[in-house]
Parts: sequence; C-alpha cells; structure tokens
Amino acid sequence: MALHTKTCGDINSVYDYQNLSADEKLKAFVETISEIPHAPNYWFDFKTIDKKVDKHGPEICMLDYLHGKDDAIIKKFFVSHPDTLKTIPYLLGIREDKMNDGVLNVFDAGGDYQLDFKNIDGSNVDSYIKFLKDSGLLDVLKGNGIHASVHDYTYGVEAGLNSNARKNRSGNEGESHLATILQNIVDNYPDVNIIRHEQTTYDKIVGEWYHLANFPKELSNRRFDGSLFCPERQRGLFAEVNNFNSSGSKSKSVSSEFDNVHAIFSRTPHIFVYITDGKGWIRDTTHLRTIINHVPNVFNYAMVEDGWLEDIARQLWG
Repeated sequence: MALHTKTCGDINSVYDYQNLSADEKLKAFVETISEIPHAPNYWFDFKTIDKKVDKHGPEICMLDYLHGKDDAIIKKFFVSHPDTLKTIPYLLGIREDKMNDGVLNVFDAGGDYQLDFKNIDGSNVDSYIKFLKDSGLLDVLKGNGIHASVHDYTYGVEAGLNSNARKNRSGNEGESHLATILQNIVDNYPDVNIIRHEQTTYDKIVGEWYHLANFPKELSNRRFDGSLFCPERQRGLFAEVNNFNSSGSKSKSVSSEFDNVHAIFSRTPHIFVYITDGKGWIRDTTHLRTIINHVPNVFNYAMVEDGWLEDIARQLWG
C-alpha cells in the first residue's frame, strides 16, 4: 500500500510522543494523517459478483420469457417453473441476512404475510406474484425497464450491492499493510526468536500458536489484525488497524471500545497497538482524542513508517 505521508517532524521518538499531553498528541496525529489510496480491486469485487449472479443463472435467464407477457401467461409460467421465484430476492437486492432461513416478512396494508424463498410454496403462487407487482419488479420483468436481459439487470444489482462492501475491503487493505509492517520487523531482527501471525484470535493465542494460558478471558471475543510474540519472554504485541477516509458511525463506535481494551491489557505484560489513518478522522477529532487519551500506542502510518511500531516491538525481547 503506497501512502502519501508526512514525517513526524519535531517529535524524535515514540517515547517523546507518549509523553505529550492528549491535545499535543492529537495535534501531531492530525498533522500527519494520510489520504488512504486504494488498490484497483477495491472498487468492485467482480469475482464475487460473478459468483452471486451465476448462483441462479439458469433461472434468471428463463425470466427473459416474461418480456411483454400478460398476467395470465406470467402466472402460468411461475406455476410451471416455481423455482424461478427463488430469484426474486436477488433481483431486489435482498440479502439472506434480511430473511429468516429464506423466509421474508412482508408488510401489507391488507395484512402482513410471509414468503418462503428457500422452499417455494407452489400452492401460493398468487402471493409471490402479488409481491412482484407491489414491489414494481414485475413491470420491470415485463419490459418496462429492462431492455437487454434479466441477467444483465441482475449483474447491475449485484454490482451496486458490492459497492456497499467497500468498507470491508478497506479493512482488508489495512490488515495486509499491517502484515507487511510486522514482517519487516521480524526481518530486521533475524537473531531474535519472534513469531508473527496475521488475524489472531483468542483460541490461537491460548492454544495453537502462543500457548498463553493466562491471556485475559475478557478478550476471548476479540480478533486482532496482527500479532508478534516472543517465546523467551512470553510476551506478545497485538495490533488492530482501521482506515477511515470518511467519518461515520464506525469511527464513533471504535472510540467507545478501546478504553476497556487498554484497561485489560494494562494488567498484563502484553502490548496493545492501534493503527489508524485516513482523512475521516480530521472531521471526527473528538472521538480520535478519546482514543488517544486512553490508549498510549495509537499510531498513524506516518508514525509507523518513522519506526515507532518497531521501537515498541523491541520491548518484547529487549
């Protein structure tokens, strides 16, 4: 991840930074915040789009038959091909988490009802068709909106939904960058026995990887984006990373959780680090200050590239 960052200026070390007041830390942090660039595949995940569209590919293509047909022929079609009704949620952009095991609750002025899109009720085709009409989708399928094919329309729906997943892909980019940073630390100290892992869960910490039986159980539901561990000292560094190019509810929720996380870590020999960056924090400095005030090791990428994370990591074996 190539970043356009600034040097951390007059602050000579991470320890100088940690000795600043919360307001001074915030000023230094904001002055070195980066605009996070994205890889080309951040914008759309076309492999995922293709996979979702192809899931009901044959049934979707069959719906082209409805173009220009009247209501009687449309009902006869669905009676003869009830499985094509399973495509309705996909065509309307309704994800599975909006249904209960395939069952959709529908509000209706004449009385609410349910439609099972997992196991189509062939005796209740009229209710499915009513839902199609009331949603406006039936008119689209009849030709008042689709001028090519239902398959192409579905591709557009999935592309639109996929764009909503960009926040998750931004998180993945941050995790990838963190993995590179931690690996560079390991490479810089070839004589030190230090273990690196990426996504690190409680079960891996106390079991398979680090065998830290006394790691706080209060963190059992937490997943760290990367970790370093020194077996000789039985001490670990556990890091989380977020990028915020825009402010929003996520940045606010982040600020409310880290006070507790740091309080738990402060009772252990382990180190917690939070790496975050992006212009979104400039519009949300109140929540950023809250984090900085409670967590000593809050760094942006400029700080990391100045070697501050490496300085902190040396405490594992030094």
